Amino acid sequence: MKKLYVFSITILLMLFVGIVGFCADENFCVQFWGDSFESYDFGQTPYAYPDFYNSSAQKRPHDWTDVSEGITVGADTFDASNKVACIKAASSVQSYTLSKYTDVDPLGGDRDFEISFKVKPGNGNIGVSLTQYGGYGGTSAIFEIKSGNAWYGNNFISDVDGSEWISVRINIILSQLKREIYIGDKLAYACVGGSEEAMGYIVRFVSTPALHEEIMWDDFAFSEISESHELPVAQTLSQYAGVHPRVFYSAQDFELMRSKAAGAFKDDFEYYIKKADELCRRGALEYWYDEELEELWMRNEGDNIRFLSLMYKLTGNPLYKSTATSMVDVAIGYPSWGRGKTFENKDLACSHMLIGISCYYDWLYHDLTADEKTAALNIITERASLLNAGGWWSKSYLMNHLWINASACMTSAMSIYDEVPDALNWARSANKRYNYVFHYLTDDGANHEGLMYWQYGQRFMNYYLELASKFYGKNYYEHSYLQNTARYAHCMMNPDSFTSVRFSDYNDEFDVTYIGTLSCLNSFCTDDEQKKINQWFINKYYNMLTPETRVDEILLRYYSKDEAVISPQDAGYSTETYFSELGLMFSRSSWADEDQSYIAFRCGPVLGEKCRVGISGYDPGSDHVHNDINSPQIYSRGENI
Repeated sequence: MKKLYVFSITILLMLFVGIVGFCADENFCVQFWGDSFESYDFGQTPYAYPDFYNSSAQKRPHDWTDVSEGITVGADTFDASNKVACIKAASSVQSYTLSKYTDVDPLGGDRDFEISFKVKPGNGNIGVSLTQYGGYGGTSAIFEIKSGNAWYGNNFISDVDGSEWISVRINIILSQLKREIYIGDKLAYACVGGSEEAMGYIVRFVSTPALHEEIMWDDFAFSEISESHELPVAQTLSQYAGVHPRVFYSAQDFELMRSKAAGAFKDDFEYYIKKADELCRRGALEYWYDEELEELWMRNEGDNIRFLSLMYKLTGNPLYKSTATSMVDVAIGYPSWGRGKTFENKDLACSHMLIGISCYYDWLYHDLTADEKTAALNIITERASLLNAGGWWSKSYLMNHLWINASACMTSAMSIYDEVPDALNWARSANKRYNYVFHYLTDDGANHEGLMYWQYGQRFMNYYLELASKFYGKNYYEHSYLQNTARYAHCMMNPDSFTSVRFSDYNDEFDVTYIGTLSCLNSFCTDDEQKKINQWFINKYYNMLTPETRVDEILLRYYSKDEAVISPQDAGYSTETYFSELGLMFSRSSWADEDQSYIAFRCGPVLGEKCRVGISGYDPGSDHVHNDINSPQIYSRGENI
């Protein structure tokens, strides 16, 4: 039996005011019993937090006592040394209830928690219910465990043996509005439930033993399964406070990029300068009314602010700085970044603008005037707060919109956290959202949105990874998805053109950003041979570009022209590749022949095996999936058939 520790009044108060503590796994954990069963003599009545009470006495909540009436400490039938709680109906059938209230984290109403216990119901039964306060949803139906079966409503879901100990775990995943019930290691039931507006929840466990028989309980615990607050973070953030530049690149990183611009990238860098000069001649883009409410044209303007800020850092040309400042001033004057209830300051236009202005503020910090700093600081604070509040995308963990928007919140936070303390809430929110992103991502690296959105979303995920690692010590780099997703990209690209297999959303707009994204991914690839194969593909597509189309900040930062390579043919790279999560099958004649042919086929679940919506009860982002499952794609001799 797990050791159960003293649950002091102090810890009780910490729970109810929402202060986070730590278990061995660094998550908040509460043992319901006030003391270990081993500290009681057989036959004693244990003291419990919170209270057991005899529901047949019709006691109201404020009448509940601290004494566990009708419950004594006894021995496990099969292990006399293991003391357990015993509930026994002596003269008539009665029910006994254990209940616990928990507040919900006010940040998004998404404090996730887990209830776990072991029970031996005998011929009796155990009922579990969840009562919600605030919002919609009310009380869930009771999930019962009794001898012979476990059931939810009228649906039998699992056979159980009442004479054996049964391990039960109930996940209340408020961040996904989902509940899961596990019996042993098996997911017995999952359903949609809960509310973002909920103020708190009461969990109740009702025990009804058969006459003259007993129900045994053990190892009963309440645990928070949301992200813990990492202790070293405060020290790390303090280390970078007042230091600029710090977002994405340090002063040393900029020096390295200057060296590459003057060396291996000298010829290409002429076109970086050409692009910057053209933007200066054009000047700031005045607001114009777009029929599309998303106003996606603003994405380019946000990117241009970032690009000119970069070019000022690399060249020192004052024209680049003054033009970037002009663009920021004009963008601040836009009525909003995106329009309407769905998009106003809460989606992609806002994210691109925030990342651009955050980089401008951080990278050019020592060259900005007091007024220029104030203007940028104020708009970042205002718009990042609005974006952080979320939108339709807030729980679409597998969609590029969430990846991009959460990345923008993290970028904004890290640019000004030492001046605006509330900015750390944006970072915490981004970390929590990406926590679930990496929970749902496929292990084999396949992406359900297709290669166009893979290219877009992955680029911004890489931004988040850089900041989360640097400032929060979060190392997702070894996650199987990130290690394998370059292989997915290789399979999805047509071999002789910048087009892709036409699964999900698709167009032909693949360019240098695709290569930059692959270069960034390859910088943390842990498999030496795969790294060389990835580099072979990067070189191939880089050489397919014309010099004027090779302008990309990420390429300049991560791409090295002299990295070791190995061709997929020489490496024995299989010409048949299967991604089991999404059921993606690729079969090709070769990897190297100019006239190669291939067939691609998709036959798996919409979001992959891990996220079967019918099982999980929750859709973490299927918006960009098309009805192309079971449709073959054939490419031969330079064209799609």
